Amino acid sequence: MQNQPFSDLGSSREDANRIGSSPQMRLGILGGVVVGVVFLIGIRVCHVQAMIAQQFISPWEKIQIVEETIPARSGRILSRDGAVLAFDETRYDLAVDYRWLEEPFDAVWLRRQVYSRLDRNQRDDPEARELMEQELKRDRQALFEKLSSLTKVPADELLSRAERLQKRIERMVVSVEARRSDSLAENDPQPLDFKQGLSGIIETIRKELTTPPRRYQSDPIILKEELEPHVLVENVPLSVVAAIQSTPHRFPGVHVQSHASRIYPLGDVAPHLIGLRKASAGRDQIAGQGGVEEAFDDVLTGHEGTRIHKVNRRGEKLSSEVSQDPVDGKDVVLTIDSRLQRTAEELLDQALSNPESDPQPVGGVVIAMDLWTGDLLAAAAAPRYSLQMMLKPSEAEWKEILEHPHQPLFPRATKMAIPPGSVFKVVTSAAALEQGEVTPDEVLECRGYLNSPDQLRCMIFRKYGLGHGEIHLDDALCRSCNVFFYDLAQRIGPDVLVDWSSRFGFGQPTGIEVPFESSGFLPNPHDPEASKKWYPGTSMQLAIGQGELLATPLQVTRMMASIGNGGYLVTPRVRMVQSRELPETEQTLKKIPGLSERSLTTIRHGLEMVVHHPHGTGVAALTPSMTMAAKTGTAEVDGKPDHAWFAGYAPVESPRVAFCVVLEHGGSGGDASGPIVKHLMTEMIGLGLLRPQWSEETTQVSEYGAN
Repeated sequence: MQNQPFSDLGSSREDANRIGSSPQMRLGILGGVVVGVVFLIGIRVCHVQAMIAQQFISPWEKIQIVEETIPARSGRILSRDGAVLAFDETRYDLAVDYRWLEEPFDAVWLRRQVYSRLDRNQRDDPEARELMEQELKRDRQALFEKLSSLTKVPADELLSRAERLQKRIERMVVSVEARRSDSLAENDPQPLDFKQGLSGIIETIRKELTTPPRRYQSDPIILKEELEPHVLVENVPLSVVAAIQSTPHRFPGVHVQSHASRIYPLGDVAPHLIGLRKASAGRDQIAGQGGVEEAFDDVLTGHEGTRIHKVNRRGEKLSSEVSQDPVDGKDVVLTIDSRLQRTAEELLDQALSNPESDPQPVGGVVIAMDLWTGDLLAAAAAPRYSLQMMLKPSEAEWKEILEHPHQPLFPRATKMAIPPGSVFKVVTSAAALEQGEVTPDEVLECRGYLNSPDQLRCMIFRKYGLGHGEIHLDDALCRSCNVFFYDLAQRIGPDVLVDWSSRFGFGQPTGIEVPFESSGFLPNPHDPEASKKWYPGTSMQLAIGQGELLATPLQVTRMMASIGNGGYLVTPRVRMVQSRELPETEQTLKKIPGLSERSLTTIRHGLEMVVHHPHGTGVAALTPSMTMAAKTGTAEVDGKPDHAWFAGYAPVESPRVAFCVVLEHGGSGGDASGPIVKHLMTEMIGLGLLRPQWSEETTQVSEYGAN
């Protein structure tokens, strides 16, 4: 009976002295505990409401500041004749929020959209919600139809693009979900590990106590790609942009995105020289890649602006303003003439595709350079590629260009290093004249070979079994007599020959602004690796531009320029420079030490004879409207056709332009490359880059053929 809340029965004194023996007392204690807990909760509620409520409310009301970059246009690239070679064009793309592209709609997003369109009373009406869901689906279909009508892209194609995009993002979600499942599995509660004894039990307990609980493992993963707009239509005209921005309510979820796109108006003109300008792999920043685009990236690149957006927690933009205006990049004017460049490239294309050519060249280079300033007037290479195509090549286009047997991506004008052949005899002549090992009047008897009919022979002996007879140095250059230069190599020795080769710039880059220029290769008898292979025949091979010697078309061009300008090595350049920006004589001209005017006069006379003498190897380049001095070269390659070289300067009386033509595996220098030079000179006269210099010399073709 004592368990009743209120009992009339008495209790013994001993029971009364025990705390809590009375039911009324126990009930009072329990009520006090409850009241105390409620009181504490009330105090906490009051504290939260009155004192710290803002801490919980502010994150929901907080306005986020989002910065958006405003792209700046890159500077233009122009040729010296005013043609635009590259410029930025603002293009507009249509992007649609991913939730509007999904089929079916995301359930959470759909419910939010339905509630936003219904008033408070309708939200509790299932029929009203169902009707609004159907209306949203019709709006989606109508959106695709309106976009199709506006952009002229079929609605089925737009739906297909949206489907492909959705499948890609869904694959990403599945992949992330799988990784999360694997991670959660690793953190599953583990039973006590009794097998490893006390240490196993302690480790299991430690892991369970220190590992955070797995919260939200059942929540779906939402990638940022699901919350962003995605491009559905690229490069839309301004009329489409205006239609969307003027009536945004007709195009829910549609955004206009602007960006600068590089345009190369002349297509495949000078692609290796110009280079590309696009985002690198894994990077969003636009930068120059190769050629002028990379060399002058700091000049061409502008400074991006910034736009500040104020956004609430639901991602809605409250305001937007430009905090920093973009600054466009500066223009770069090149030294090349776009008309001459195009002509040079067409001449190369014809040479490479001529079915009557035997052998058929696999590549080629044509260079024309102001021999006083180093300005490149043309730097053509073949085969080439289209700059516009390379900005965004298809998989098939990229595969085709990579698998092309003649490597159209290779910048031959600056990186192709091959044996120069007989054009190098200019260096050997200068070395022998300055060392006093030969004089302009000295006569050598050429019987077609040096010592043995089986080796060290002239081309004429191999073809006709004849020698050149008695010849001087200028005759040897004119007829390209190997025997004469074999003899000079024996006289001057390898050290002198290598030294003079270095003075003329071989074995070192020319210093042109474009990146990744090849330095070629100049063998040295004192090189620890080369000295073991150096023998007397090595010097003779070097004297005629063969053996291990490798030269680039640029190196050969400036060698010829130095003969025409009085013995100065120029630094080739591709950017037009104002006189106030660059002291030309100090930075582009470098005197070749030890090269005298007397030696230059002898060499010049021999080079003039190459083209204008009836026995010259370069008569195929002769044009009655221009005098020129040049040297042919037919560089032998083991197991493959020879390289065809033709290099020189013009006009003879007042040199202005140095040139070089080389056809990779093209055969005879005079026969294959000579006609290209002839057409090039004619074009330069027609463009006003050279004045006609009439010649009365005969045009009779050499009876011995070209070398």
